[in-house]
Amino acid sequence: MFASFANLILGGVSPSTIAISVFAGIATFLSPCILPLLPIYFSYLASVPISELQGTKKILFVRSLCFVLGFSLVFLLLGASMIGLIHFLFNQPLFTLFNTPIFFHHIAGIVVIVFGLQLLGVLHIGFLQREARIHTKSQANNVFGAFVLGIFFALGWSPCIGPLLSSIILLASSERESGVILLLCYTFGLALPFLLAALFVQSALQFLTKHKQNLMFAQKIAAALLLLMGILMLFGMTTELSALLVPLYSTN
Repeated sequence: MFASFANLILGGVSPSTIAISVFAGIATFLSPCILPLLPIYFSYLASVPISELQGTKKILFVRSLCFVLGFSLVFLLLGASMIGLIHFLFNQPLFTLFNTPIFFHHIAGIVVIVFGLQLLGVLHIGFLQREARIHTKSQANNVFGAFVLGIFFALGWSPCIGPLLSSIILLASSERESGVILLLCYTFGLALPFLLAALFVQSALQFLTKHKQNLMFAQKIAAALLLLMGILMLFGMTTELSALLVPLYSTN
């Protein structure tokens, strides 16, 4: 019964791909692009020094919510647009190599594997380490400024966000009808810890300072998942991911 209800709500997307998408969002939050800079983000959003953040919890949370809405909007719009094109190509034979048709999912799998190796530090590809950061003079001294900051944050496409988000877009493109749900799951995984940290800012900053090195281990786990996902995409076996979590949602 639970599995049937989940399929109805999630449009048939496998629980394993949903779990990977959410974890990819969490790993993005824990990445060097966000986690060490979290006090600076919060200070800018609340328009106060870091030492005074505790006294602005309500303002910080509201503006953090607007910031999250800003980057979520960009991720969803850009991702959905890319999914539309990639989904069309995904099962199309693009060319033939050694008398074997090469499909988009073969190329996508290789790209995701490269992203995984990049996150592991095995590869160091220059253009994946560049930031297309867009600078803005807008101040986050109100909810609109926080929303605009979230938009520019998403458009920055930093090295930590690009490989994870791009891999989720490629994975989402392999879904028949509900790939956008995976984008929502990725955004949720990134947004939720950000909002929780804003809500419990003092405790969050103390915890992150104490456990920062251990939390960043999540990026290595995400890289390993990208490698697994890339291999399955390369061989056209993304549906096999569902077998990983069957014991958790089956109702025998």
